[in-house]
Amino acid sequence: MKIIFIRHPESTKNVSKSFSSHENQEPLTTKGEQQVEDVTKVLRENLSGGQAISLYSATSLRAMALSDAIGQVLGIHVTQQMELNSINSGNVAGLNKSQMDKIVPGYFHRMELYESGVVNAYAIDHPGEPLVEFESRLRKLLSSIEEKDAVAIVVAHKSAITAALIDYARKAGIYPDGFFGYIPLETAQFSIVSIANRVPRIDCVNVSALGAFKYER
Repeated sequence: MKIIFIRHPESTKNVSKSFSSHENQEPLTTKGEQQVEDVTKVLRENLSGGQAISLYSATSLRAMALSDAIGQVLGIHVTQQMELNSINSGNVAGLNKSQMDKIVPGYFHRMELYESGVVNAYAIDHPGEPLVEFESRLRKLLSSIEEKDAVAIVVAHKSAITAALIDYARKAGIYPDGFFGYIPLETAQFSIVSIANRVPRIDCVNVSALGAFKYER
């Protein structure tokens, strides 16, 4: 089976570089609206109507804006899943960098080091939901998708796609256990995982819709 991960389009939350709010209702930017059009156009042209395709989405406004559009152009139902949202930020949800620094000094500096590839995310004291719990609930959802779907499109948030890719890379034997590193994932970009005989293969990471289907051909 194949899982096509797509990070949600750009929203005002991404521009302000703040934590996801509890409501997750931040609207798309003009760029994000264009990304919806670009992604759905490529999917319509490259996914045949004869394929059995399932569609899963995070529950945020920015994710549903894309998944609803995909559902319409492909004629398939969208299943919303809380597990595909960002890791729960607890009492710092919705805060930006300057606000966060007043509550947890140095947190964003540690995150910058993580994004530079020199810090293990397990070594960072994250506010809100523990990273291992986040990974566990996401893994349960992915296992369910793997068991029943041939092709699944998953519109999710950056932290969920990162955790999924790291988990599949570990299962493929190309990523170490006990380490959670940074994966660059831009808005509206694709990452594709194929699974055969329960063995995953990561086909591509953080590529455009056109790039993903060019690779497929």
